Amino acid sequence: LKDRGYSIPSDEIQRSLDEFRQIHGQSPDVDRLRFTATHTTDPSKRILVIFTGPGIVKVNVVRNIAGQIVNRDTLTG
Repeated sequence: LKDRGYSIPSDEIQRSLDEFRQIHGQSPDVDRLRFTATHTTDPSKRILVIFTGPGIVKVNVVRNIAGQIVNRDTLTG
């Protein structure tokens, strides 16, 4: 995302796997990994990053994500 112009803190980019595991554990909670980022030159552009976990992504999950995108005023991360 950073190379596409989104504002991502350098410490997030440079974090090692060991540091990541210290913060999030061996099996991270995918809801805690969710985040939004704002474009550096156009703050009206935001992106929402969602992780769904290792299993199959079911229709209800996709519908939930689609609902969040449609109601973009509530997008948070």
